[in-house]
Amino acid sequence: MGRSDGGSARRPVVLVAEDNQANQILAARLLEVLGYDSVVVTDGVQVVEAVSHGRFALVLMDCEMPEMDGFDATREIRRREAGQVKRLPIVAMTAYTTDKDRAACAAAGMDDFIAKPVMVEILRDVLARWTRTDGVEPISMVDPTPGDAFGAARSGVDRAVLRRLEQELGSPAFRGLVDGYLAELPIRREAIADAVRSASAEAMTRAAHILVSSSTALGAQRLAKACRELEALGRAGSLAGAEQLATTIVAECALVQEALSRERD
Repeated sequence: MGRSDGGSARRPVVLVAEDNQANQILAARLLEVLGYDSVVVTDGVQVVEAVSHGRFALVLMDCEMPEMDGFDATREIRRREAGQVKRLPIVAMTAYTTDKDRAACAAAGMDDFIAKPVMVEILRDVLARWTRTDGVEPISMVDPTPGDAFGAARSGVDRAVLRRLEQELGSPAFRGLVDGYLAELPIRREAIADAVRSASAEAMTRAAHILVSSSTALGAQRLAKACRELEALGRAGSLAGAEQLATTIVAECALVQEALSRERD
């Protein structure tokens, strides 16, 4: 487990359940900006263990995790809460945003729903709805900058999104987010290529899903779109067009890696 400490015992603590490093960094920093500390875990088993040993204001629960997913982890937490007066708020964090997805989260015992990539304004509203932050002053936010559609078209990364994210997170956390994403990108790219080569719809779905939200958060919209389309194919059990999408994803990964490496330098 990792912890982000804000230096004050008065700050409420949020448990972040997320197995993607870039998403972990983003969630932890946004929570810090909003006046919260965070503890990060990477699978549902760790979530249940953390909840049983710690006191948290809220859980941000990724739905797709290894070992035990967010749905099963939530069910186990609710089972253990049976007969207790206090109920721990659990908010789903997921790239799936249909009514069916929301119903599945509610059926598992989750209290609310937030779409990935997590945006600071939405997160602020959710936290205000489910927690109390008396006496905790959020860090002031900086207004976003204008868009850069031309730059995005050339590089595959929207620099306006990056600038806004850097302003929201601060330069050190932003660099950490970019570094974490770049470290994982070749691994995720190869996982997608391997899944398509092996004609495994399940592996293809999982590998593509992991890149969607973190790529969107960093302004890599074309890469996120291709991954989303590949994930949809996998969920439908289809491989039609998967090789072409995988080729597009590999090419976009190269463009995104080059663009983000320049941002880091």
